[in-house]
Amino acid sequence: MWVRHSWRTHLKSSLDEREVVALVTRYLAEWKRAEIQALPPDAWPPSIATPRAVIEHAVELARAHAAHDANAATGLAQLQELLLFFTHAAVTITRLAAARAEAAQEAQ
Repeated sequence: MWVRHSWRTHLKSSLDEREVVALVTRYLAEWKRAEIQALPPDAWPPSIATPRAVIEHAVELARAHAAHDANAATGLAQLQELLLFFTHAAVTITRLAAARAEAAQEAQ
């Protein structure tokens, strides 16, 4: 499987949670139909419009990965890639939200 764009770099340089959501949308747009169809049912997000949706889908992907049959190689690589990306995106959102909250607290 080829490496998609430089998403990790973009995540690291994101300045706010909305930027991460926009990056998630662009990342998902890079997927080919055959890759999406190889994923387990419900692994592909129906809609990602909020930071909370990114975090919730990261959790859903972790559950899907844990439940994936290791003997069924179909879709495992795609699932792992999607899980890794969503995990990084969720961590970035959490980091940015914490930094924003800390800055707001210091401003008071």
